[in-house]
Amino acid sequence: MAWTCPPYRFVVFPAAAFLYLVLTPNGRAHWRDKGLWLATLAMCAGLLPLVAFNLSSNFEPLKYQFLRRHPWSFNPAGLKEPLEQALFVTPILYGFPLYPLLRLARAGLRGDDRRGLIGIFGGSFLLLFAALAPWSGRNMYDIHWPIPGYLFLLVYLPGVVREWASAGRVWRRRLAWSGVGMGALGVIAALLFMATALDMERARRYLPTSYTNLPMAGWQELGSRAQGILHRLEARSPELLLVADDYVIGTELEFELGRHQDFFLIDHPRAHKHGTAYQIALWGLDEAALSRQTGRDALIAVDYGQKRVDRRLKRLCTLFERLEPIDTVDLYDRELRVGFFLGHNLAAGDHATRPPCPLPSIVYLNPQARDRKPADTVALRGYAFNDGSGVERVEVYVDDVYLGRAEYGLAAPSVKSRYFPESTDPQHPGVGFLFDWDIRNAPQGRHRAAVKAVAKDGQQDWSKARTITVRHP
Repeated sequence: MAWTCPPYRFVVFPAAAFLYLVLTPNGRAHWRDKGLWLATLAMCAGLLPLVAFNLSSNFEPLKYQFLRRHPWSFNPAGLKEPLEQALFVTPILYGFPLYPLLRLARAGLRGDDRRGLIGIFGGSFLLLFAALAPWSGRNMYDIHWPIPGYLFLLVYLPGVVREWASAGRVWRRRLAWSGVGMGALGVIAALLFMATALDMERARRYLPTSYTNLPMAGWQELGSRAQGILHRLEARSPELLLVADDYVIGTELEFELGRHQDFFLIDHPRAHKHGTAYQIALWGLDEAALSRQTGRDALIAVDYGQKRVDRRLKRLCTLFERLEPIDTVDLYDRELRVGFFLGHNLAAGDHATRPPCPLPSIVYLNPQARDRKPADTVALRGYAFNDGSGVERVEVYVDDVYLGRAEYGLAAPSVKSRYFPESTDPQHPGVGFLFDWDIRNAPQGRHRAAVKAVAKDGQQDWSKARTITVRHP
């Protein structure tokens, strides 16, 4: 990873050093020092592996980092970056580093060598990323990028704040202590957020999903379930390959299983988006490498939480003679949902009698209160379709209790025309459903509603659970 798609943010360090050598009097004096040129030569020698790899790969890492990763078009949402940083650092504590930054910059211009060096390095990170935020992709910009700038400024932060707070005004001292307290609370909140992954079931009982560290949770349980599936299948298909449709699911499973098992990934848009596709191909784990394992069976893990899972399953069905559904792992109200399949006879060629592809149903639930006073009914409406065999029925559950069947077959023309134009389910446009949930006798408080679509071939797929808060007058 270090040489395939490295974080080129490290260039800020030599760039800041160059600014110091140009802008400060003492810095300019170093140009006549042989030590500077020796250090520069050593730095360039350290970059030789990076240059060599880019030359050998047709500059693939540079193309991704500087051309494909960000759109480089102005996005006004990026102007909020300083506000996001203030929330991330906590507002008062965010203001404290900016004050010493100004002091350090002023001291550097007056000839204070050390203060100027720290100010330039700290300011380069904070100002550069704030300026680039509107031009970068918001979903590819990480809030932690300016952290090195804060680390430089923290060297002088205690002394500067102490000097500022002791200027004789009580409100300054109170503000300084408030900043320290808010920073401590922010650190505690961050640690608690990370800790929610240790016991996600309990955390979700007390916190909304957005306040829990869901991406870091569930992998041990998922690995344990996968291990059990492998043991069951070993008698039928020894020396199984392990194949995943997404690099996150695949690498987590490989780590949890701890097996020296042949492991491959099929092509996924997220791998290209995050710059890992070239790395996967370089390591011989991509779809091209998989296609050379002719005739072998594979345990396939499919992330149902990703968009357009039907496309990836259709692709898998073309790679194998047959896909056999084995198990589905649902965790945390189906926020983490992975389907396991047994792929028979890889790259077996065209088969006239190939069975239908076991495609999952696409299910969406959108609860809405009925427009009446008082609101004694919640309309559980949405859509469900299956491009493989079609949907037979939609079942409704609240707090994991079966309530009944929804009315299915309602007109929902926008599902195909707007969201899923490639869908081949002949039921379109009649893929909508509706179930009126009478909440008059429901306990007051939060409830979790979900629907299950049962396909005509027997496959069962769930919507994401929705939280409904019942309040009685």
